[in-house]
Amino acid sequence: KDVHGPTQADAPPPGDQFVGDVLDLALPITVQGRTIGTIYFQRDMLELRAHFTDTFINIGVAALFATALGFLVSAAIQRIVSNPILNLARTSQSVASSHDFSIRAVKANDDEIGELVDRFNGMLTELQSHDNALAAARGELEERVVERTRQLSETLARLQAEVRDREAAQQALHRAQEKLLLHMAQTPMAVIDWNTQFEVVSWNPAAERIFGYPAAEAIGRRGSDLIIPPVRHPLVDTLWQALLRSADGEHIIKENITRDGRTITCEWFNTPLVGADGQVIGVSSFCSDIS
Repeated sequence: KDVHGPTQADAPPPGDQFVGDVLDLALPITVQGRTIGTIYFQRDMLELRAHFTDTFINIGVAALFATALGFLVSAAIQRIVSNPILNLARTSQSVASSHDFSIRAVKANDDEIGELVDRFNGMLTELQSHDNALAAARGELEERVVERTRQLSETLARLQAEVRDREAAQQALHRAQEKLLLHMAQTPMAVIDWNTQFEVVSWNPAAERIFGYPAAEAIGRRGSDLIIPPVRHPLVDTLWQALLRSADGEHIIKENITRDGRTITCEWFNTPLVGADGQVIGVSSFCSDIS
């Protein structure tokens, strides 16, 4: 319209408003702060309403189609992807809870998920093989443990029997030693043990009575210093070595001297003592005063 505006008869009421199906817009024109005119705009809304109605209908149809398509896609995804994955997950959970590696997942299609199922089943096959091998090894180990336990039980029983026998032998030896000591203490014969150097190792009470030396004084001294007359000293070592080499010992009657210098006649039974290695370790002597 002309910037000076329409004629008074054509001018709409002032302001923006709807008149029926027509939209009226009025915009004043100002220059340097002074209004010099007004621009008027009119628009028939029937055509615009029809356009928007068609648009909304098209959008609704599109939305409905999209919804249906989404449902179909979701169903396809459920069938092709979700169900096989859920089946695989359930199979995995079942294997984990039961430790049964013979379970297998069901393969639905020859696609990527089907390949995943094949690999999962292959892994289960390998685990089953290892589990069977482990079970066999465990069974063999249990058998070996049972056999070893049986052997150890038998060995323990033998050791216990040996311990009992040894204890019985030690008790018998202890009783024999006590009896021997009692015999040595009460016998009227002198019982003297010598080492290979002709030194006194043991000296019983009868030896104390016969020769006059107490055991504390006699033990550790050579026989030539105690009971051999000086006249026979040069022959002592030779006779002693001959006795050590003798297999049967000797029975002799000799004159001996006592602690107070008396000469007595004694009967001797001398026997070399042989150790477990066959070496002579000393001499045991029994002596009676037959003066």
